[in-house]
Amino acid sequence: MSEDNANQYEVLSANPSSSDETVVTGHVVSGTIRKGSWATFSTSDGNPVTGQIVRIGTADAPLNLAREGQQTPLVIGVEARHV
Repeated sequence: MSEDNANQYEVLSANPSSSDETVVTGHVVSGTIRKGSWATFSTSDGNPVTGQIVRIGTADAPLNLAREGQQTPLVIGVEARHV
């Protein structure tokens, strides 16, 4: 996943949280990921899918951003089958 060329997040797993949102786990490879930003994912077949970052962190401890090296879940406005 990438917001732009400088911000990258490695997705380790993806699970649906609703019909149009997905919880992904992983870590920030480079840059800073911010809540509300739009991110582009590469699907397993290589096609790009774009979704908005709805939440960073857990529901009981949400964050506004995640920096390089941080491991944190993200809730993304994309169906899980696309991630």
